[in-house]
Amino acid sequence: MTVKFNMRKMPSLNGDETVLYPQMFGRGVFDTDELAQQLSERCSLTPGDVKAALSGLADMMAERMAAGYSVRLDGIGVFSASLGLVDGKEREQMEGARRNAASIKVRGVNFRADRQLVQRTDANCRPERTTRRFATSSTRYTPQERLQLALDYIAAHGRMRLDDYVRLTGLTRSTASRELCRLAADATSGLQSNGRGPVKCYVAAAPTEQ
Repeated sequence: MTVKFNMRKMPSLNGDETVLYPQMFGRGVFDTDELAQQLSERCSLTPGDVKAALSGLADMMAERMAAGYSVRLDGIGVFSASLGLVDGKEREQMEGARRNAASIKVRGVNFRADRQLVQRTDANCRPERTTRRFATSSTRYTPQERLQLALDYIAAHGRMRLDDYVRLTGLTRSTASRELCRLAADATSGLQSNGRGPVKCYVAAAPTEQ
């Protein structure tokens, strides 16, 4: 399959120069329904059977990873759970109080691709360079101006989502997300996060008691 790519600037590891590296333009998400439909055409299972098998696989993987196992799927890769601190908990120091189990949760799942998956993907990939450019974050507002735009929006609408901040500031989603996380963690910014995942939004921070 043909995929469009272009070269993107990135600082080198030592930070003293900028290097170019190839990056493809994504076509969107190939979801479970599409996967089930196309996979059913290659075997004797119905799309419903495929989805049921995938659901059962996900449940079993979660159980095994929760018990400390790594899960290997031949031709795909190895999955393992990653631990971290519950939101709001400070990191444990070399000296001092120790974190108890209630402070620890699974924060993510690590994935290491099987070499066969990489090779099969490469065999199906036909890169084609394009003149299309990657989105870059706008610099027409200073950080303080962006914060004020966010606070004004929240004052008018009661809350602000990530997409709202992207439209207000011209930042890319990744840059906007990082900046909002930093602002929400800053007690002096005037805003705080509310909720998680797709329902996460930002609201005015509660006034601190004197």
